[in-house]
Amino acid sequence: MSAAALALAAALPRDPDHDLVVVDIGIPVPAPLLTALADALPRGRRGVRLMFPGAGAEQAVAVGRWLAAHLLRTFLVPSDPSDPLISAAGAGGGTWIRIEPGRAPEWDVRGFPLPSDLATQEDWRPATPSSQAETLPVGVWLRPEWERFRLPERRAELERVLPRQSAAFVVVLGGAGQTELDLGSVARFWATLTPADRARARFAQYGPVNLPQGRDLGQALAGLLGEEVSCYNGFPVAPELGSGARTVLPGGQLGWCTFAQVFSSGPGTAPRLREHRAPVDGLEEVSPGAYRWSPQAFVEVVRAGLWVRPPVPPAHADEVRAVPLDPGSHVLLYEPALCEAALQLADRLEEPVRAVSRLVPVAWPEAPPVVPVGEPFWRHVGPDEAAPQPPEPAPGDEEPDLLWLSRLVDPSLYSAAEEPAAPVGVAVASDARTVGDEKTESGAAASGDGLFDVEALRSQPHHRGATIVTLTLTDEQRNIYRHGDVLTQQGLSYALTAPCATQDGDVDLVVWSVTGRLCAELETGAERVDGRVVFLPGTRFKVLGVAEPTPAVRGRIVLRELSVDRSATDGGAPADESALDRFVLLSLSRAADRWAREPAKERVPAAVAFQFEALPGFVE
Repeated sequence: MSAAALALAAALPRDPDHDLVVVDIGIPVPAPLLTALADALPRGRRGVRLMFPGAGAEQAVAVGRWLAAHLLRTFLVPSDPSDPLISAAGAGGGTWIRIEPGRAPEWDVRGFPLPSDLATQEDWRPATPSSQAETLPVGVWLRPEWERFRLPERRAELERVLPRQSAAFVVVLGGAGQTELDLGSVARFWATLTPADRARARFAQYGPVNLPQGRDLGQALAGLLGEEVSCYNGFPVAPELGSGARTVLPGGQLGWCTFAQVFSSGPGTAPRLREHRAPVDGLEEVSPGAYRWSPQAFVEVVRAGLWVRPPVPPAHADEVRAVPLDPGSHVLLYEPALCEAALQLADRLEEPVRAVSRLVPVAWPEAPPVVPVGEPFWRHVGPDEAAPQPPEPAPGDEEPDLLWLSRLVDPSLYSAAEEPAAPVGVAVASDARTVGDEKTESGAAASGDGLFDVEALRSQPHHRGATIVTLTLTDEQRNIYRHGDVLTQQGLSYALTAPCATQDGDVDLVVWSVTGRLCAELETGAERVDGRVVFLPGTRFKVLGVAEPTPAVRGRIVLRELSVDRSATDGGAPADESALDRFVLLSLSRAADRWAREPAKERVPAAVAFQFEALPGFVE
C-alpha cells in the first residue's frame, strides 16, 4: 500500500454513521477488481465513504455508482479525491458526492471531517463577519460569532441531541443564551446551496433570531428567500430523546415533544403542516393532522399543541391554528361546548406532555359556550329573584383582535405582567386550566396569624385548582356573599383540597385557588390537617354565584381568586371576564363531580376545626 494511502487512512477521524474505506488501486478499475473490491468491503447496510488517493472526481463517482447498484448501499466520494481529508475540511461542507442506488449523484452538504475533528477553528467557514457556519453530522449550524471557550460545550450538546442520521439537511439557527442571529446570514448561506439541498433543508431554531414584528420563523424566511421553506416546530432530536421534535426552553434545555413537528411556509401563504405525530393511539386520522375523537368532536394537531373542535372547522380556525408554540407548556385548546372531550383527551395524553399541559377554552362572539346539562353548578338567588343564566360574553361587532389572541396563551393561569382587556372578537380565554386538578409552584407569601411561621409560609407552594370548606353561615355573612362582587380579606383563611367527612354545615364554600398556599410541610402532630390551603391577607375573590340551601341539599357559594393585575384599582373586577368565569365554573363543576364519586375522609382534627370558620374574602 502506498505511503499516501496509509497517511490518509491514519489521519481520518471516526465517522459514526459511515464505514471509511481507502482504496489504493489505479483508476479506471478493471471489472475483475471491481468485483473483488465489492467482496472486500465491510458487510452491513451503513453507508460507505470511499476514497481513491490521486483519482479524479468523475472516475470515483463511476466506481461509486457501480458499487451502489450492485450492493444496494449508499456511497460517498470526495469532490476532490486527490486529497479528500484537506478538501473536506477546508470547505466546511458540501464537499462529498452522495451516490444512492437508482438515483443520480448529488452533493452532500454534511462535511467530513467535521471542523471539531480538525486541528484549528480557522477551518470554519464564515457566513458573515459576525456569524459562522459550522458543519454538523446532519447539516450545518449557523450561529453568531462566539467566545471560543464556550463552543465545545454547545457543540457537544447539539451532537448529543440531534439525530445521527436524517434524510433532511438540518440548518440549526442561533445559539441558546447568545445574541440574535441576523436573517441576512441565513440568506447568504442559502445562496450557496444547490436546489437539491434546498429541497431537503429544514430550519431548526436553537437560539434567538432577529425576526420581523408579528412573523414567525417560517414566514420570515419564506418572504426573505422568496421560496417555500420548512421549519421544525421545535428542535429535531435523536429517537432516544423523544418523538421527532421537542421545544427548546430559554436556557437551551429541551422541553416537551411537540405534536406538530414540521411546517412549510411559502411567500404570502399560511403555514402548512408537513409532519406530525398522533395525539394518542387508536384514533382515526380523517384528514392530515385531524383525528376523529367522537361523532361530535375532532382533535386537530396545531402549532401550539392540540385543538378539540367540531367535525366542521369553525370560522375562526385559522386564528386558532396560528396560536404560537409555548416552549414551556403544551396548550390543549378546545371549543367550550366540547370541554368534556378535552378533559378526556387530557387524561389520555402521555405523562410527560400531560404534566406540562394547559386546557384553554376558545371563546368567540357568535356562539356562547354551552353550560353543563342538569342542575346548575351555581345560581345567584335572592328572596324575589329568579336564577339568572351564566354571564354572556361581551357583544362583539368588531373584527377579531388577532394580536390579543396570540398574546393570551400564557404559561400560568395568571401572570404578574399586565394583560389586555377582554376581547371583542375571537379570543383564546386567558384563564388556562393546568391539566390535573392541582398544580403547585413556589411563590411568596404574606404574613401569618400565629399558626404558621411567616418565613415558612413564604416558602410554601401555590395550589392552583378547586378548594372547599363546609360550614354554616350567619345571615350577615350570607348577605355579604350574595350582594358582593369582589371581596378582599385582611387576615388568613383556610380551605381544603377535598371535602372533609367531619365538617358539617348548610353551605359548601367552593373556591378556585390561584395563590393559596399548601402547608403540608408545616403540619405536625395530632393537629395535622390533610390538604390545607391557606389564603393570605390581601387576597381578592370574585363571587361567581350563590345557591341557597334547602332542607334536603346544602347551599353552595362559588368564588374565584383574582390576581392583582386582574383587579381594578378601585377594588372592582374588570368589566368583562366572562370567558374566565365560565371556564372556572366548568372546572369547579368537574371537581364537584369527582368529589361526589369519592368517599370523603376525615381531614380536619376536631381540635383545629375552629380554624376553618374564617371565611375567604371577608374584610375583618
